Amino acid sequence: NNDSYQFNRCDDRNIVLMGRTRTGKSTIAAVINDILHVLSVPTLFSETKTIQFRSITTDTNGEGWYHFNIID
Repeated sequence: NNDSYQFNRCDDRNIVLMGRTRTGKSTIAAVINDILHVLSVPTLFSETKTIQFRSITTDTNGEGWYHFNIID
C-alpha cells in the first residue's frame, strides 16, 4: 500500500529452436524478435556457430507481460 511503484504480472516462456542445419531456425528467431527483420543475402553454409540466446518482452493489453527466452 505504501509503494509508489505498481508491479505487473510477468510470465516467462522458453522457446527452444531445434532442427537440422539450414532449416531457418535463426531466421525464425530474428523475425520473432523483430517483425520487420530483413533477411540477409542467402549463403550456402550455416552462419550460426554457437548457441544464441534472445530475450523478448511483450505487453498483453494491460493484463501483464510475457517474457520469452529464445534459444537457437
